[in-house]
Amino acid sequence: MISLQSSLTTAGLVIAVVATSWMAIRNSTIGPLSTQSVLVGQAEDIHITQMKANGLPDYHATVADASQYSDGYTWFNQVVVNVASYTGAPDWILTAPHGKSNGDNSVVNLWNQVDARRPAGNGYKPFTFETKTLTLYPPKNQITTGDPVKFYEPGTQNTTTGVGLEANTKTKIIHILSQVESTYEVNSDTPAKQ
Repeated sequence: MISLQSSLTTAGLVIAVVATSWMAIRNSTIGPLSTQSVLVGQAEDIHITQMKANGLPDYHATVADASQYSDGYTWFNQVVVNVASYTGAPDWILTAPHGKSNGDNSVVNLWNQVDARRPAGNGYKPFTFETKTLTLYPPKNQITTGDPVKFYEPGTQNTTTGVGLEANTKTKIIHILSQVESTYEVNSDTPAKQ
């Protein structure tokens, strides 16, 4: 039998996770839990759909399990986020084994190999982004990492690598901060001159 307290705790956690709109994705600093922090709720198999003002889905997030603590942080595992493109391109899929969001969901940390992939479709080539950690600042439309980054088109030699990244999700401008290297495969029907 499920107790009222258990139901309220679970409902509270689900509301807290849903209230994280980018929520299953927003985190602060990566590190150990505060020794003062107490577990206040847990949930498994969480599904969140964030809607845009026009009523269309912005993204759908799935989290295998989440734990909320008294310090306001929510820790989660096995994050998968499908971000709707609405440009004709296939939707992006962001995955991370672990994440943490702060109390007001203004910062989300993802770690242990973060991947963002756009599959091929509608005339678009597949595209992949990989890094070890990623910090999202949803209210500011910013994404950062200090770790090595790699952008590539699967099945081609088109690859850009570097260290550190600053990106704006609204303007779609990405700055790779240092040690940038690129390889680009030229597609041409004309054979190269000998």
